[in-house]
Amino acid sequence: PPPPPPPPPPPPYALAVAMSAMLAAAALIGVELWNPLPPHFVFGLQSCWQAYNECLAKRPRLTSAITSSLLSALANRIGTGELSMFTAHFAVWGVIVSLCSSTWVSLLRALFEGRRSRVLVVEKVVVDQLVSVPFFTFLFPVVHGLLQGVEPAVIYEKLYATFAQSCCKAWRFWTPVAVCSYSLVPPQMTVVFFSAAGFVWNIFLTLMHSLKSA
Repeated sequence: PPPPPPPPPPPPYALAVAMSAMLAAAALIGVELWNPLPPHFVFGLQSCWQAYNECLAKRPRLTSAITSSLLSALANRIGTGELSMFTAHFAVWGVIVSLCSSTWVSLLRALFEGRRSRVLVVEKVVVDQLVSVPFFTFLFPVVHGLLQGVEPAVIYEKLYATFAQSCCKAWRFWTPVAVCSYSLVPPQMTVVFFSAAGFVWNIFLTLMHSLKSA
């Protein structure tokens, strides 16, 4: 009888998950395993990351604003599949969000400076979410509406109809992000971390807008 056919190879995502688990386990136990990236590529990434951290330390607001602007524009490009005036609007939105977030994070840090509590992270998350989510939920349609030339009365009607629902959706996403930020992320990287999370959130907003327009 002919030999049995060889088993099918594992799907690519299974190999990726297995490799990620292996590298994560190696990092946890402190054992260096095979690195899938070429050494010169790793060195280049490390050099770029070091240069970025130096810029972040010297000019935190400017570096965070540029990062947020680029990520917001890229999120819109991915969500719509094309470059348009909306991409520029999202780039402007990224700058505004970064500047507001930098100010808010500084205020929040000053508010809780020197405070000792077993539930300090919970307190920070609650205060942050009760202030930042309603504020940015209000600011998003206002900024984008004005950039598109929408009448203020139309913006107000949209806010009145969707504000509560939009806040509930935002809390589902941003509450876990805030927990990770205030418990795991270094303070100097907080705004950048929020910008990276905003990249995912802006893709969601773009897709939702595209579906409503369709």
